[in-house]
Amino acid sequence: MHNKIVTKMIILLLLIMYNAGTLCAQQWQRVIENPGWEKRGWHRSVIFKDKMWVLNGKAVNDTVHKDVYSSNDGITWNLVHNPTPFLAKVDFALLVFDGKMWVICGEEGC
Repeated sequence: MHNKIVTKMIILLLLIMYNAGTLCAQQWQRVIENPGWEKRGWHRSVIFKDKMWVLNGKAVNDTVHKDVYSSNDGITWNLVHNPTPFLAKVDFALLVFDGKMWVICGEEGC
């Protein structure tokens, strides 16, 4: 019985995530081809104080970036920190809580 409930919950969660992703994807529009920073994965991004923020990440060639960029409009990006003032390089959690941006754990420690 427990396995059936868990399975149903996972399926429901996946459907919710798929639908949310579909809705979000319909609202996104590319406004600039090259934002001025290298393409990367394993980065984190968040909306904070009416700005878009991109933190750290890894390039295709595995170069690790320890930088922070912000933008008001997605077209003009400003380098805020290089290097970042925290240990985590990639694979960290990023969230906004109580008027602050929080970086939690990640590769290189907590």
